[in-house]
Amino acid sequence: QQMIEGFEYYRRFAHDECGWDPTPDEMGIIGPTYVSASDASARAEAEEHVLAHHEELANLISGGPLREFTQRRLSDRSYAYRSAGSGDERRPEAADYATLARQRYYIGSPDTVVRRIQQRQKELGVGLFAPVTPFGSMEPPQALKSVELFAREAPSFGDELGRDSLGNEVRIALDETGPERIRAEHRR
Repeated sequence: QQMIEGFEYYRRFAHDECGWDPTPDEMGIIGPTYVSASDASARAEAEEHVLAHHEELANLISGGPLREFTQRRLSDRSYAYRSAGSGDERRPEAADYATLARQRYYIGSPDTVVRRIQQRQKELGVGLFAPVTPFGSMEPPQALKSVELFAREAPSFGDELGRDSLGNEVRIALDETGPERIRAEHRR
């Protein structure tokens, strides 16, 4: 709910204060993402990293340097758009894997991850998604394997969701120079 209210506020502010109506292509979200052959294998491969990532973030927010920084940058207006009871979405209701995966992560088979991203984009009215990987204790080779699988098994993801503000198709593709590099491919 908090994210929905945040994007609604952003659209109103952009319209009222700036005379601009942002389109879905001009707004997006990020999220820790992990793709494997099946939902079960994705959970088995990513669960420890999700829990480690949550612990890292909880420590930063609850008393570390990020809390102090956040407190200094906030104003009375910072979250005035929130409805009563919308809460702090950064704090999940529980720290178990299932809750964390449902609230903040995009983990599963290629089809599951594409469905989750599309669902979230529809809920929020945004068109862009930037995966965050690696996260937590995940090593880069494991993250790379996930990204390669996603690019290979979900090629329609770019066709369905990837349009830049000029209407050009944007697809995620592996770079010919090597599997360790990823590029966005633009087509008219």
